[in-house]
Amino acid sequence: MGCQKNDPKNNLERRQIQVIGTATRTMKPDQLKITVMVNLQEKNMKIAKDRMDLAQGEVWAVLKKLSIEQENIEESGIQFHRQMDYQSKQLLYYASNSIQFKIKDFTIYDSLVNALTVIPDVNLNSPQPVISNEREIRDEVRSEAVVDAKKKAESMLKPLGLKLGKPILMSESGGMMPIHENMMVKSVSMRAASRPEEFAAGNQEIEVQVNVQFEIEE
Repeated sequence: MGCQKNDPKNNLERRQIQVIGTATRTMKPDQLKITVMVNLQEKNMKIAKDRMDLAQGEVWAVLKKLSIEQENIEESGIQFHRQMDYQSKQLLYYASNSIQFKIKDFTIYDSLVNALTVIPDVNLNSPQPVISNEREIRDEVRSEAVVDAKKKAESMLKPLGLKLGKPILMSESGGMMPIHENMMVKSVSMRAASRPEEFAAGNQEIEVQVNVQFEIEE
């Protein structure tokens, strides 16, 4: 917080007060964002494509069995490239694709991992908890932070017999962070996993800080 009085000789400058308002909201994620990676290499482009088609087909079959709707699934698109392996002096062909989707029912996570574990060339990135209405919640928290800044400024000026004027400048900072230790942050290697990882979404805290400069009325 800060309060300053500018040179009265300059008509463009006014007495101002600067404060920081803060607001937070603790939320429980209601969705889980999952990214499945398919990566492989072969000495022959056709064999690489056949392996990719097989792996992707099995992944899609798992998603269909668990009732994950196709319109909620996004693919990066298959990418092929070739590169010389200088140790073996062989030309290798690499294929990759990512399949991303969200689930609302966290209880199917273990079944999902169990089913994908047996598919060759498939890896699962760290699941990301998602708050579906995060933007709306952040707007509400931002408004609360602005109200907090105004109250702080008024409480500082009241003992001085001064009144708070209109806001002049405003900036925002803040973000979202997990606040529980049970958030899973490890990546899962599907082929190496001997059992499905347990997932706990934990809670997330949305915090917004606003830095506001107000005029001080005469």
